[in-house]
Amino acid sequence: MKKGRYLQSWLVVLFALFFLSACSRNTDEADGYSIRFINRLGNNYEISIENGDFIARPADPTQRDNERVFSHWATHRRSTDGSEIFDFSVPFNSETMLLNPERDTVLTLHAHFRGEGHVTPNPMPSATTPETPIETTTTVLENVVSVDYVTLHSDTHNEFRDERVRISGRASNVSNNNFSFRDGIDGLTSNVYVTIANWNAFEVTDGDYVSVVGTVGMRVLGQLAFRDAVIENVGEDARLLHEELRTIAIRGAAEQQARELQELIDSAIVVTAIELAREYRENEVRANNRFRGNMVLVTGSIATINATIGNAVVIRLDDGETFSLTQPMFTFRDANEIVKIAELNLGDTVTILGESTGESLGTATINNSRFVE
Repeated sequence: MKKGRYLQSWLVVLFALFFLSACSRNTDEADGYSIRFINRLGNNYEISIENGDFIARPADPTQRDNERVFSHWATHRRSTDGSEIFDFSVPFNSETMLLNPERDTVLTLHAHFRGEGHVTPNPMPSATTPETPIETTTTVLENVVSVDYVTLHSDTHNEFRDERVRISGRASNVSNNNFSFRDGIDGLTSNVYVTIANWNAFEVTDGDYVSVVGTVGMRVLGQLAFRDAVIENVGEDARLLHEELRTIAIRGAAEQQARELQELIDSAIVVTAIELAREYRENEVRANNRFRGNMVLVTGSIATINATIGNAVVIRLDDGETFSLTQPMFTFRDANEIVKIAELNLGDTVTILGESTGESLGTATINNSRFVE
């Protein structure tokens, strides 16, 4: 019986030691926290910290456009009344600084700038420097390229596949830990499907502008996967970034179109409508050898304008002959070019770029036509 009581006592002691050890581990693990600094266009990063440590105030961020002056750091992305301005002279306290101390481990500080609808506070005192320097672990989130998500979705060459990039847009179909970016893309299934890794750190609803950093995945049935994404901003800063990226993309697309047009012009055979018609009248075989399959840049005066089946428009240019049946024929299908035709009159002089398809019944034919100024 004594032996049994001794064994029982030893079991109680061992259980108590195990319980105390487990509690000690949980306490140690729970004491690791992070501070995340968020700036709209760059230099976002995260540091580790413990209760009682002072948060090292980062250098004031600078906006790319140099039009906004840094104002303050705040615990909310829209610090409108000054109540959420962060005081770096106070040591970190998870119980008072975290929204939900029992669950949250990350305190997010947002950079605010004058001229963004936020208050401009009195200067905050610098953080008190402790005797022992604080060791921090920095994870830079911003060394990635920012891409317009509409352009990213249209990237058929998979230039960014498996790359970490930043995108920003208006969220729709928000659920659990994912949402879609849709505006600017036609079709219900043509969108960017974003899966979020830090969902609990932000509140996102349908219609919110959100900027995220993530990995470009596969495109399936019109949907481009954007996985393992981390939300950087929700609200005004994300909207401004979205508009900036859209503007850059539209300007870049226009410049690219201009370059491509100039390349076509440089490669085209330059000829007048009268010369083109004469070459086909004199020798169709020789004319086809020279023009067919090549880009041509033709100048002449408008002889006829006719609408055809399928919303195409055909313009014939004067070939210098009376009652001619060999006036060069140009077919327009692009809606933007057809709009221009509505402003033209017979006899107007125009220059047209297009692809020669040879001849039809002795008449030079040019498809995919567009006007060149």
